[in-house]
Amino acid sequence: MTKRTKRTKPTKRTTPQSNSRNQSKQQPQGRPQGRPQWQPIERLTLIARHIDGMLAEAIEHYETLQEARPKPWVLDNYTVGRVVEVFTAQRDDLSLFDEQLRRWASGESGEAGNLTSAQRMEVERLGGQMVRLHEVIAAILRLADELKEGTIEKQLATSDLELGIEALLKGWPTEL
Repeated sequence: MTKRTKRTKPTKRTTPQSNSRNQSKQQPQGRPQGRPQWQPIERLTLIARHIDGMLAEAIEHYETLQEARPKPWVLDNYTVGRVVEVFTAQRDDLSLFDEQLRRWASGESGEAGNLTSAQRMEVERLGGQMVRLHEVIAAILRLADELKEGTIEKQLATSDLELGIEALLKGWPTEL
């Protein structure tokens, strides 16, 4: 014989998406709003991996975009627009990392006097990484701005005569 269990009606769970009272307070996904949560020095390794990873990826993206510089028509408007969107958002978020490092270094978080020499050196190294990251992201955005003028859509919108003249002028000496 099997034991019978009483069936109950499933309860309706409310989520922020389905709760009408919260709909006006919803935030865009992926970009939390509000006050930053400053991290304790114990999170230094995590922050270091994140900063180092962002820099490595930014350098890789810059090198890839450099390959497209002589032939920008291999890119489309969407791709270049997405590069601009992603790296503009990342640039705008860099100030959070700068501030976190500043707080650790200055003791505003109450930890500067408690930093070991290794932690202090790592915070300084990461400050240098952040300077480089700002530079690389600025270079990516400048390069994307340049590349957007030669995307495949721009090429297709240009007349054959204009393309021919442009091709001829590329080999012409600019200083006479």
